[in-house]
Amino acid sequence: MDKKLLTVLLLLLFAAGVFAQVSLRIATSHAAFMQYDAAYIRMTMHNYTSHPLTFGSSNRLKGKIEFLIRDKEKQLVRRISGKEEQPILQGIILAPGEKRTFTVNLLRFYQLVTPGEYQIQALISHPQLNSSYVSNTVPLIIRQGQLRWQHKFGLPDYTGKARGGKIQQRHYKMYTFSNGKVLSYYLVVDDDELIYAVKRVGFYLGADLLPQHEVDAVGRLHLMVAASPKVFAYYIYNYDGTLEFRRVYIKTSTTPFLVVNPSDSSVIVDGGRIARKDLDYEEMENLPFADDIAGSSEEDKAFRLPEKNKNDLEFVPDSVR
Repeated sequence: MDKKLLTVLLLLLFAAGVFAQVSLRIATSHAAFMQYDAAYIRMTMHNYTSHPLTFGSSNRLKGKIEFLIRDKEKQLVRRISGKEEQPILQGIILAPGEKRTFTVNLLRFYQLVTPGEYQIQALISHPQLNSSYVSNTVPLIIRQGQLRWQHKFGLPDYTGKARGGKIQQRHYKMYTFSNGKVLSYYLVVDDDELIYAVKRVGFYLGADLLPQHEVDAVGRLHLMVAASPKVFAYYIYNYDGTLEFRRVYIKTSTTPFLVVNPSDSSVIVDGGRIARKDLDYEEMENLPFADDIAGSSEEDKAFRLPEKNKNDLEFVPDSVR
């Protein structure tokens, strides 16, 4: 190619970048995500148009953000059925010159559950813009977790309507997963057709500090998870994976542990003591508590499992943990 022509093309490309009306960049929060867990993308937008950009319902001002997600075969990942027209950013107004960062859980909008490697771009379009703008490309990896244990339980019947009928069953499952930085514990609540919750509940701190678990008479899961060798978090989750209770315990001459009453299957904590908010501040400061213990939103509740992925989560026996 002629050197002068090459120079002109490079100048044109540079000018297109300089005079772009919208700057759009994306980044993943982690190198890898566990199958069925939230997959977060951080998206930074900078408005150079000298006009406000609105992402609303009006056709005249209806800006649109889409993600182009391609698998290893370069095939586009489809939107979740029923959410094809749902706007990803709604009610957002980007003022002239404003730069803002948004976080989007791709799993809410796209069928991004099959393990594999993906390439992701964001695309912005708007009636007031002369053209669409595409972000940089980032890799995203979906991997299976390693199953540590599972517990099958029956759903309680508070109404009495199911008396004499078939008891509905679900599973509590505990996985470990490394996102490239830390090894975390994930609680999964599922049955043969649906996943009801995927929650990160703690971090691996060694073979001597494995999580304790018990299930009570009404199907609630009790977890005791170490946040440090001295600090333990006690969680109670219901059969939908909703966190109902949390309390922090401090190790004393004894370590807090779960005890089941054999007569009624109630669960209590024995050993240690309840942490005191002010007095135990030094022990609790900067500890690696799970960041999603408050539970997930209604939008992230149960979704149907693809048929081929129902039973493909890797199992690791306790003997080789």
